[in-house]
Amino acid sequence: MIAIKQPVLESALRHLATTTDIFADGKVKKAYPAYVAAMGPALRQAGLLPTLAAYSSAEPGEAKAAKLPVLALLKAMLTDADTGFTSLKDQVPDTTQNLFQIALEDTTDHHRLRRELETATVALKLALRTYPIEE
Repeated sequence: MIAIKQPVLESALRHLATTTDIFADGKVKKAYPAYVAAMGPALRQAGLLPTLAAYSSAEPGEAKAAKLPVLALLKAMLTDADTGFTSLKDQVPDTTQNLFQIALEDTTDHHRLRRELETATVALKLALRTYPIEE
């Protein structure tokens, strides 16, 4: 079981509110709760790199929404100093590099990155549930 600390959940709520690709007009766009919910099991079953590769596409999927904004939001959470995450502590939060590119270049601690991504994903899932989903 993954325990979510309050700073991580606050980071998820704060970054979600500023991500217009996922959240607009007080509602979460329809495809994104499923994308976020599927990421945790994908990390466990497929592994870090295959999951990040699947989510790094900027092309819309079947739900007509790209998965890349999910990675951008998770990267913002992982680089947030308040969360206590350490896998991306040296990364600049606003670079154009997505998590997949970072994981490919820095192979030193994929286990920690996967574990922190799982925690951030659970926090994001909880944050998404606090808002209505658009029809």
